[in-house]
Amino acid sequence: MDSALARENFFEQHGDFVRVNGFYIFEDGAFCEDSQFGVMAGPPQDEYACARNVAQYWQARAEKATEEFESFRGYLKGNGISTYTGLYTDEDKLNKLRELHGKARVLQDKFNRKRRLVERLMPDEMIESEQMDIEESSRVHAFQEQVDSIQL
Repeated sequence: MDSALARENFFEQHGDFVRVNGFYIFEDGAFCEDSQFGVMAGPPQDEYACARNVAQYWQARAEKATEEFESFRGYLKGNGISTYTGLYTDEDKLNKLRELHGKARVLQDKFNRKRRLVERLMPDEMIESEQMDIEESSRVHAFQEQVDSIQL
């Protein structure tokens, strides 16, 4: 099978996707490089890795929806331009703003649920490593505060 057909089949098989840092990340956790001959990988078998990919998908969707809301809100406040057409009355504009707000909230909630799942599935050794990093960062911060407090 040629690479273009394989890529097309991969996209059809895994459905909706977002583009993040040179990769397409799919709702089911699959991903592929944004390159004609790039790596294509189905959802990871590891539950944590798959949940992490799915959370990244929902994070990108939530961030995009938030940007759309903030951009349109800024336009209504006199900053920037709108890409939305057919909004002639103030009521139409407010309804669109409410629609964008609702969409952003739903997607943020979905991302937060997926993020909490990732946290629950995180392997113990990763949790311990994160805790050690936090403790080291706190120690460094406390030391820097002590240094800052000693002045002439």
